[in-house]
Amino acid sequence: MDLLNYPIDFADQGEWPTKRINSLDELPSNSLIGAHDPAIFYDEDCKTFFAYCTHNVFYTSKDMKHWERQGKIVPHMPKETIDYIGGEDLWAPDITKVNGEYRMYCSTSTFGVSRSIIFLATSDTPFGPFEYKGIVLKTDLNSNVNAIDANVAVDQKSKKQYLVYGSFWNGIHILPLNSEGFVENIETDSNGVLTNYGINIASRPEFTDHAIEGPYIIYNKETDYYYLFVSYGSLSSDYNIRIARSKNITGPYLDIDSNEITANSDYHTGHLLLGGYQFGNDTPVMGPGHNSVISINNEWFVVCHVRRKDYLHGGISTMHVYPLLWDESGWPIIVPNIYSGEKQQKVSLKDIIGMYDRIVMESRFPQQITSSFPINLKEDKTFTISLNKGTFDLIEDSKHNQILELRIGNICERYQIRPILDQYSKKQSIIMTGLQNGTTSCFMKKITLE
Repeated sequence: MDLLNYPIDFADQGEWPTKRINSLDELPSNSLIGAHDPAIFYDEDCKTFFAYCTHNVFYTSKDMKHWERQGKIVPHMPKETIDYIGGEDLWAPDITKVNGEYRMYCSTSTFGVSRSIIFLATSDTPFGPFEYKGIVLKTDLNSNVNAIDANVAVDQKSKKQYLVYGSFWNGIHILPLNSEGFVENIETDSNGVLTNYGINIASRPEFTDHAIEGPYIIYNKETDYYYLFVSYGSLSSDYNIRIARSKNITGPYLDIDSNEITANSDYHTGHLLLGGYQFGNDTPVMGPGHNSVISINNEWFVVCHVRRKDYLHGGISTMHVYPLLWDESGWPIIVPNIYSGEKQQKVSLKDIIGMYDRIVMESRFPQQITSSFPINLKEDKTFTISLNKGTFDLIEDSKHNQILELRIGNICERYQIRPILDQYSKKQSIIMTGLQNGTTSCFMKKITLE
């Protein structure tokens, strides 16, 4: 197979450590092992991608394939946050640029409690160092929200910035920011603890332990929707990425089945973009989540952390960059293979036919790793899955994307087709990503033979 007829090379990730590491400095500087809660940012001035991560570390790249670990985001954590939190780790940063000033929203807390702070630090360069400017939000042990996981989003009509935040408890909230980067007309008690949490735009029921966090809002001008990405589940096992969308930045946000993603008794609520997965005998990918999103040169990407399969211990994370495509219905669909510079292109029937590993990413509780099942696409445009038989066709959608439409019984799956460098076999292959019956994420990856 020779589909990628342009220069391309594999994305560097780094080797998984064979023993427990106590510091990222024990790893090569070009390793992404340990990257966690990545916030992706591209700076036009220096033509560089940045990934700002939990544990006060950031990475840089010129192509989103080869990364270099840099120094600390904030050289010294502020004394007032250390005194309040009782710790000095920096979590889940997010960055925005306003009138030449780079504003970093940093979280600090300790695991499993709501005594937390989001603070603002600024710099005149995305490389930092970022200087502490003050507390943006503060919650305590009595708060019904958790002041971590900040994301800054912009209302496209008013150009006003909003702060989206939250983890567990009563979920995800949104508050307006003023021109200085702090919450507009903030309401607090005498100790500075937030009392008006803002608008609740996403939450989960008690039986799930209210497990929702890592909000990230993007706007797609072609669909005129705001898309809210969140992570469900435990970051150590069944983490997974969910989406809802709205015509207004403050919601309500509805999933692909038109359900509002606020607390209810249905764990299916929230469109499942990606959970843990395994194609064939590839290494299982566990717990994709806490993602950010970037659009560059009309291409979209999801950047998230993942782990190797270990339900009991979780283990160290690493960062994956996945291409993000758009279904003609206006919902994002993800390419579950690490980006290595591939471009969208049409593929002939001759190259398409063959054996694939197929995954249907159904919502589960808990959201364990979904394994593939083989499917054989034949030259006469029929296919077999075990003893089951169906048909497929190659068509174009309304956006002129090449689509493989697969039909069997009352099931219709519509896939966009993407040539790839397989991150495991290191060979050219084909991956397909789409929706089953317009609602459920599904994937197929061509099996490359030795």
